[in-house]
Amino acid sequence: MLGCQVSFLGGCNHFNCFFYIIIYIVFTQNLNHILFKYSQMVKKDVQRTSTVFIRGLPVTTQDSVLSETFKEFGNIRQAFITKPKNSNSQTSIGYVKFTTIDEASSAISTVKTIGSNKVILSYARKKPRKYREPVSLGKKEKSTDCDSALIPLL
Repeated sequence: MLGCQVSFLGGCNHFNCFFYIIIYIVFTQNLNHILFKYSQMVKKDVQRTSTVFIRGLPVTTQDSVLSETFKEFGNIRQAFITKPKNSNSQTSIGYVKFTTIDEASSAISTVKTIGSNKVILSYARKKPRKYREPVSLGKKEKSTDCDSALIPLL
C-alpha cells in the first residue's frame, strides 16, 4: 500500500502531502524569481554612468535650477532639460552629467525633490550608437575600375 512518510508533520493523509508539495513548488518558483530579479539588479548596477536621469520635472523648470540643485554633489559637466514630445504633458525630463560615478550615486541617493516637486532619479542608460556611412562633401570622382566599363558582347 502506498503511504506518505512525512514524519515532521506527524504523519499526513494524501491531501496534506499534495498540499505541502504545492507549497514547496510555489516556494521554489518564487525563490527562482527572486534570484532572477537579484541577478538583474546586479547587472544594472554594472551599467552605472556618471549621468543622472531626472523624471517628473515641471515644464517651466530651467537648466540653471538643475545646476544649482546638484552643484553640492560634485563637478557638473552639463545640466539640461529636454522639452516634452507631447505638448499636453505637464512634466519634462532632465539630465545632469557629473565627472565621476560616485558623484552621480550620491545625488541619486539624496535628492528626492526639486523645488516643491517630487522627482525620480536614476542612472541614464547609454544608447548604442548606430553606425552610419560617412558623407562625402566633395565632388565625386569618376571610377577607373574596369568593372564599370561596359564591354559589348559579340
